[in-house]
Amino acid sequence: MSNEDLLAALQELLEASSVMTSGQLPSASQLERYQRAREWAQRLLDREERAKNA
Repeated sequence: MSNEDLLAALQELLEASSVMTSGQLPSASQLERYQRAREWAQRLLDREERAKNA
């Protein structure tokens, strides 16, 4: 996994999660963005874990 991939995933997750903590209900598109960012970050973590165990 490249550092650029990790940094991009973390940046997207941080930006998307800011809506979740703003005190307002997120729109459907904001919620979808957050879910996609979370899934992206999880895929990167899973890939790194598999690489460590290989």
